[in-house]
Amino acid sequence: MELRPCVIQYIDLHHTAGHEANTAQVRQEHLNQGWGDIGYNAVIEMDGTVGMGRDIKYSGAHDPGMSPDGVHTMNQAAYAISHIGNFMQDIMSDAQFWPSVRLCAQKCKEFGIVPSKTTIRRHKDQYPTDCPGNNFPYERYVNEVIHLMKGDVMVDEGILIYGPDDFVPARRLAATLNNEVAIFMRNEQGMPPAAIKTAKHLFVIGGGEVNHPNQTILAGANWFATVAAVGKKLGY
Repeated sequence: MELRPCVIQYIDLHHTAGHEANTAQVRQEHLNQGWGDIGYNAVIEMDGTVGMGRDIKYSGAHDPGMSPDGVHTMNQAAYAISHIGNFMQDIMSDAQFWPSVRLCAQKCKEFGIVPSKTTIRRHKDQYPTDCPGNNFPYERYVNEVIHLMKGDVMVDEGILIYGPDDFVPARRLAATLNNEVAIFMRNEQGMPPAAIKTAKHLFVIGGGEVNHPNQTILAGANWFATVAAVGKKLGY
């Protein structure tokens, strides 16, 4: 395998075009082709598991197209994130979408990449292929990475708990929500973290109202009353 001859400047998005069970199966498919390792740097499995791919010290084997720098191929200049599935036919679930977005934002921070359509690219943007598929949610993907990097709203539902004892009812509530969910906890003074602003809607379990434009209070005079309020919300 070639040692990477340049710094990573781009993120390159792919699909496997198959329905492999996991990253290990994708790696084996690539090894069966005589490659030194899996071609991608990361694989997002269908349940959202992030599988580790090729070490970044080596160039990839995912996209021989020329990068925008006009000097290196995307194999050399990009961090490759692939997604199990065929997005010429499939629709990506949020369970797979959000872990990929978070990984992409993390790698943009790590490599000093300013997210945009120039730096977060699709395989087909520089090579004659359908990859990552016409159904890949590219516009939404790039926008959400930008929002995450800026600290903008990233989750549909947030749950603010008063203390560790509220974690169990919070988890039960989170399990009933179909959207992306984040759980936050107040500090020792009962103040919420600033990160609650990253939720479009906030459930407050325990304690009073907070500075959030869209909140639902699930609290009582004591812990038992708070649990009862959550249970009522859940239909118990």
